[in-house]
Amino acid sequence: MRSATIATLTFAFSLCACGTTQLFTTYDLPESPEVESAPYPRLVDVPVAPAPGTFTAATPDPVDGAAVIDGLAPLASAQAERAAA
Repeated sequence: MRSATIATLTFAFSLCACGTTQLFTTYDLPESPEVESAPYPRLVDVPVAPAPGTFTAATPDPVDGAAVIDGLAPLASAQAERAAA
C-alpha cells in the first residue's frame, strides 16, 4: 500500500514538473492549402437561423409535421392490428 502511494506521488510530481504552463492555450496556426481548399463547410459558413415564426424548406412549420402525424395515425393503427394478428 505504501509503495503504491509513493509510486503514485512520484508519477504525479514527474508529470507536474514537465511540460508547459500554457498546456491548454490555443495556437495561432495557419491552415494548410489542403484544408483551405477542402469541399466541406466550415463553421463560419453556417447560415444565421431565421427569426422565430419564420418557416422555410430548411425550417418547416411544426403544424405541418403534426398534420402528417395525424394523417398517418389511422394507417399506424391498422398496421398495429395487422402486426398483432
